[in-house]
Amino acid sequence: ARMEFRLAFAADLRSPDSFFFTCQRINAPRTDRSQLVQHENGAVAINTILMSDANPADFSSFLQEIVDQSNVDRDAHGISIRASNAVLKVLNAQGMRTVLAVETGERQRGILLEAVVFGVGDLAATRYMLNSRAVPCVELGDRLIVRPADGQGATYCFEARQ
Repeated sequence: ARMEFRLAFAADLRSPDSFFFTCQRINAPRTDRSQLVQHENGAVAINTILMSDANPADFSSFLQEIVDQSNVDRDAHGISIRASNAVLKVLNAQGMRTVLAVETGERQRGILLEAVVFGVGDLAATRYMLNSRAVPCVELGDRLIVRPADGQGATYCFEARQ
Protein backbone atom coordinates (compact mmCIF):
# COMPACT_ATOMS: atom_id res chain seq x y z
CA ALA A 1 0.00 0.00 0.00
CA ARG A 2 1.09 3.55 -0.55
CA MET A 3 1.15 5.91 2.42
CA GLU A 4 1.14 9.66 2.04
CA PHE A 5 1.71 12.44 4.53
CA ARG A 6 1.17 16.16 4.61
CA LEU A 7 3.62 18.07 6.83
CA ALA A 8 3.35 21.57 8.25
CA PHE A 9 6.25 23.37 9.93
CA ALA A 10 6.26 26.38 12.25
CA ALA A 11 9.15 28.38 13.64
CA ASP A 12 9.63 31.61 15.53
CA LEU A 13 12.65 33.60 14.32
CA ARG A 14 13.33 34.66 17.92
CA SER A 15 13.93 31.01 18.70
CA PRO A 16 16.50 29.67 16.21
CA ASP A 17 17.17 26.40 18.06
CA SER A 18 13.66 24.99 17.86
CA PHE A 19 10.83 24.44 15.41
CA PHE A 20 7.60 22.48 15.42
CA PHE A 21 5.85 20.30 12.90
CA THR A 22 2.71 18.29 12.47
CA CYS A 23 2.03 15.33 10.27
CA GLN A 24 -1.31 14.48 8.67
CA ARG A 25 -1.64 10.92 7.45
CA ILE A 26 -3.33 10.69 4.07
CA ASN A 27 -4.41 7.40 2.60
CA ALA A 28 -2.98 5.47 5.53
CA PRO A 29 -3.59 1.74 5.16
CA ARG A 30 -5.05 -0.20 8.05
CA THR A 31 -2.18 -1.90 9.82
CA ASP A 32 -1.55 -3.56 13.14
CA ARG A 33 0.17 -0.78 15.10
CA SER A 34 0.31 -2.67 18.42
CA GLN A 35 4.07 -3.25 18.16
CA LEU A 36 4.60 0.48 17.60
CA VAL A 37 2.75 1.62 20.71
CA GLN A 38 4.05 -0.86 23.29
CA HIS A 39 7.20 0.21 25.08
CA GLU A 40 9.26 -1.68 27.64
CA ASN A 41 9.50 1.51 29.69
CA GLY A 42 5.72 1.46 30.15
CA ALA A 43 5.08 4.75 28.35
CA VAL A 44 1.49 5.05 27.17
CA ALA A 45 1.34 8.78 26.45
CA ILE A 46 3.28 12.01 26.26
CA ASN A 47 1.99 14.08 29.17
CA THR A 48 4.11 17.21 28.82
CA ILE A 49 6.72 18.85 26.60
CA LEU A 50 9.01 21.03 28.74
CA MET A 51 10.78 24.01 27.22
CA SER A 52 12.77 26.90 28.68
CA ASP A 53 13.30 30.60 28.07
CA ALA A 54 14.11 33.60 30.26
CA ASN A 55 10.71 35.15 29.44
CA PRO A 56 8.28 32.30 28.73
CA ALA A 57 5.27 34.57 28.15
CA ASP A 58 6.97 36.02 25.07
CA PHE A 59 6.12 32.80 23.23
CA SER A 60 2.48 32.47 24.34
CA SER A 61 0.96 33.62 21.05
CA PHE A 62 3.26 31.45 18.96
CA LEU A 63 2.48 28.29 20.94
CA GLN A 64 -1.24 29.10 21.12
CA GLU A 65 -1.30 29.26 17.34
CA ILE A 66 0.54 25.96 16.98
CA VAL A 67 -1.92 24.02 19.13
CA ASP A 68 -5.00 26.10 18.25
CA GLN A 69 -5.67 26.89 21.89
CA SER A 70 -6.48 30.26 23.42
CA ASN A 71 -6.16 29.37 27.13
CA VAL A 72 -2.79 29.95 28.75
CA ASP A 73 -2.06 29.21 32.40
CA ARG A 74 0.56 31.55 33.85
CA ASP A 75 2.50 31.42 37.09
CA ALA A 76 5.80 32.76 38.44
CA HIS A 77 7.76 30.04 36.62
CA GLY A 78 6.24 30.26 33.15
CA ILE A 79 3.30 29.28 30.99
CA SER A 80 1.33 26.12 30.24
CA ILE A 81 -0.87 25.50 27.23
CA ARG A 82 -2.97 22.35 26.92
CA ALA A 83 -2.93 20.81 23.46
CA SER A 84 -5.34 18.04 22.50
CA ASN A 85 -3.06 15.30 23.83
CA ALA A 86 -0.32 16.91 25.95
CA VAL A 87 0.68 20.07 27.79
CA LEU A 88 3.29 22.50 26.43
CA LYS A 89 5.20 24.25 29.24
CA VAL A 90 7.78 26.98 28.90
CA LEU A 91 9.65 27.63 32.14
CA ASN A 92 12.14 30.23 33.27
CA ALA A 93 15.39 29.31 35.04
CA GLN A 94 13.71 29.00 38.45
CA GLY A 95 11.01 26.79 36.97
CA MET A 96 13.61 24.52 35.40
CA ARG A 97 15.37 24.19 38.76
CA THR A 98 12.08 23.35 40.45
CA VAL A 99 10.70 20.90 37.90
CA LEU A 100 13.88 19.19 36.60
CA ALA A 101 16.58 20.21 39.07
CA VAL A 102 18.71 21.58 36.21
CA GLU A 103 20.42 24.88 35.58
CA THR A 104 19.67 26.42 32.21
CA GLY A 105 22.65 28.80 32.32
CA GLU A 106 23.16 31.94 30.30
CA ARG A 107 22.36 31.64 26.62
CA GLN A 108 20.76 33.45 23.76
CA ARG A 109 17.03 34.01 23.87
CA GLY A 110 14.64 31.53 22.36
CA ILE A 111 12.75 28.52 23.60
CA LEU A 112 14.76 25.36 23.98
CA LEU A 113 13.13 21.96 24.02
CA GLU A 114 14.34 20.51 27.32
CA ALA A 115 12.37 17.39 28.22
CA VAL A 116 9.59 15.00 27.32
CA VAL A 117 7.42 13.78 30.19
CA PHE A 118 5.94 10.37 29.43
CA GLY A 119 2.90 9.00 31.19
CA VAL A 120 3.27 5.41 32.37
CA GLY A 121 0.76 2.95 33.75
CA ASP A 122 3.01 1.69 36.56
CA LEU A 123 5.86 3.91 37.74
CA ALA A 124 7.37 1.13 39.89
CA ALA A 125 7.58 -1.14 36.83
CA THR A 126 9.28 1.64 34.86
CA ARG A 127 11.77 2.18 37.71
CA TYR A 128 12.50 -1.57 37.75
CA MET A 129 13.05 -1.68 33.97
CA LEU A 130 15.40 1.32 34.04
CA ASN A 131 17.38 -0.11 36.98
CA SER A 132 17.60 -3.57 35.39
CA ARG A 133 19.07 -1.99 32.25
CA ALA A 134 21.50 0.16 34.28
CA VAL A 135 19.89 3.35 32.96
CA PRO A 136 20.76 6.05 35.48
CA CYS A 137 17.70 7.87 36.76
CA VAL A 138 16.85 10.09 39.68
CA GLU A 139 13.55 10.54 41.46
CA LEU A 140 12.26 14.06 41.84
CA GLY A 141 8.83 14.28 43.42
CA ASP A 142 6.60 11.81 41.61
CA ARG A 143 8.83 11.59 38.53
CA LEU A 144 11.69 9.45 37.34
CA ILE A 145 14.17 11.56 35.41
CA VAL A 146 16.67 10.20 32.89
CA ARG A 147 19.25 12.85 32.03
CA PRO A 148 20.53 13.06 28.45
CA ALA A 149 23.43 10.84 27.50
CA ASP A 150 26.47 12.49 25.97
CA GLY A 151 25.57 13.83 22.54
CA GLN A 152 21.85 13.77 23.21
CA GLY A 153 19.82 16.79 24.19
CA ALA A 154 16.53 15.75 25.73
CA THR A 155 15.75 14.72 29.28
CA TYR A 156 13.20 11.93 29.56
CA CYS A 157 10.83 11.95 32.51
CA PHE A 158 8.33 9.30 33.55
CA GLU A 159 5.29 9.90 35.72
CA ALA A 160 1.92 8.30 36.31
CA ARG A 161 -0.38 8.73 33.34
CA GLN A 162 -2.56 11.83 33.59
